[in-house]
Parts: sequence; structure tokens; C-alpha cells
Amino acid sequence: MFDILDRPKAMAVETIKGRFPDRDISLVDIGFGRGEFLKSLVQAGYTNLTGTESSTPMIKKLALEAPAVKVISAWGLPQKDYTITTCFEVLEHVEDPLQFLKDLPEGNLFLSTPNANRWWVSLTGLYEPWDEPPSHLHRFKKEALEELLEDAGYSRILVRELPVDFHRILQPFSTWLAFKSKIKTNTKNYETVRGNKIPIASIYRLARVASYPISWPVAKVMSHFGCRGESFYVEAWK
Repeated sequence: MFDILDRPKAMAVETIKGRFPDRDISLVDIGFGRGEFLKSLVQAGYTNLTGTESSTPMIKKLALEAPAVKVISAWGLPQKDYTITTCFEVLEHVEDPLQFLKDLPEGNLFLSTPNANRWWVSLTGLYEPWDEPPSHLHRFKKEALEELLEDAGYSRILVRELPVDFHRILQPFSTWLAFKSKIKTNTKNYETVRGNKIPIASIYRLARVASYPISWPVAKVMSHFGCRGESFYVEAWK
């Protein structure tokens, strides 16, 4: 009920709608998670959509909520060409990011990945529990991410640092509390990572919505003074 499309996904949806008016273009979303990005495209009228995902509960959820989307049950890369490839918050999980990017289908790429210089890290000097192995295997700064994309054969590269998201300000604190209380654990088992979120998800969403009158101006002030948001937004082409 209280889900909000993360800023990189919202930016990608708007860019795709403006750049690709043909609603029958082919798109694959790798590691679609809750599926909110694909559902947004379905609502926008796109009909040739594919998603890959390793979490069985997430696959079943998307099948119920967006049955028109073709689902591939794996982290594996698709074996066909697509006009657009998207992968949000995936690159930090793979063992070999360079090979992963090389193996993606040719065409337009939209992705996001955590910014190693985001506001929480800059202010505290600490990384959140979720941004550690074995869950996250890599951290990226802007220049390194641009170089990685170039090495993988991409051009027309845009790597954008985003402002602080007001609806994400509570996340470092809620995550720290969840790990401290053992509600969540750091693991490379993706099913467990997804399962970890279930007990506190509703409480967190309610708290997040209740905090909006305060978190919105706080985020504006933080961004004004140079604080960076949680993730990079990336566009590229090969």
C-alpha cells in the first residue's frame, strides 16, 4: 500500500516513456525484486516485458499482479536480444561485475547501484549492515563505475549522483535496528534476504509515511549542502 517507486526506477520509467513511444518494444528487467518497475511499465501500456528473478515468492507475487509479464526463474542472463535491459540494485551482488555487464544484451541499459559516497557513509564513516559481504560484494564510486561500463563496451554513459530521497532517510536507522535485534541477517542467500524483510516491512512503511512532514524538508536541506542519495542512476548503450 505504501510502496513508492525508488527514484532510479521512476527516472527510468519516465525516460523510457519519452524515448520509446512504441509500447511493443522488448525489455528485460534482471532481478526484478518486488516487481514494481515492471508493473509501472505495464500500467504505462508496455506489452513486451520480461523479468528474471531467483526468489520464488517474488515470482509468484508478480505472476498474480502482472500476469502479462514473462518471467524467467533465475538470476541467469537472457539468451535473446532486447531493446532495453534494466537491472536495479543488482550489480553489487554479482561476483564479477565486468563480465556481468559484458554478458548483458546489446542495446540500451538502465541500472542503479548503491553510491559508496552516499550521505550516511559521508556523515558517519560507516557502511550499513546490508552493504557488507556476503550480501553485497562490491562498492562503487562514480569514476570507477564509469570506467567499468567503458571496459564492458558501453558508450553514451550517464552516471548520475542523486539527491537524498526523503522517503529513504529512515532506512539506515531501521536497518541497523533490524540487524541489531536479529530480525534481519546478512547472507548471500537471496531467499533469506527477501524473507528477512517481511516482519518489519509494514511497520517501516507506516513509520516512513508518518515521517514525511519532517523528512521531506530535511532531505532538501541535506541535498542543498551536498549530501548524496543512496544510489546512482545509470544509462548506457552498446
